[in-house]
Amino acid sequence: NPNGLVPVLIDGERVLWESNTICRYLAGREGRRDLLPQEPGARAAVEMWMDWQATDLNSAWRYVFMSRVRGHADYQDAASLAAAEREWN
Repeated sequence: NPNGLVPVLIDGERVLWESNTICRYLAGREGRRDLLPQEPGARAAVEMWMDWQATDLNSAWRYVFMSRVRGHADYQDAASLAAAEREWN
């Protein structure tokens, strides 16, 4: 991963990063139409949730994670932590 982060998937010569890209790739490679439908409306419904997770949900829990799990000094503001917890919930 050029960002030096996980996840990363190495499949032969192919190197992929970003969780949702890896999920779509694996579903396509394995022919899992139950996970990633081909019909445009059904596929859009799956990808809508994937996009929401990558944008809104991740943004909501990031501050709490960095504060409580990682103990990062830049994420210790009590008001910001409380706001992030409300948004996440």
